[in-house]
Amino acid sequence: MGWDSREGFLLEFSCFLGVTTSLHTELNALGYGINQCVARGFLDLHLEVDLLSLVRIISGDYACPWRL
Repeated sequence: MGWDSREGFLLEFSCFLGVTTSLHTELNALGYGINQCVARGFLDLHLEVDLLSLVRIISGDYACPWRL
């Protein structure tokens, strides 16, 4: 779900990702969401994820078990 700086609704999506791990699902959803925002011209993004291991992979603290 996306909001602008005035907390106005911008974008929401859902998609089927198959049967997979929570880390893989969160990573796919993050990538899909970023692609959707860029495609719509939303380039100044503030991202939030709720999986600490994904945050640590993105920040470089953990190695990812597959290629991002």
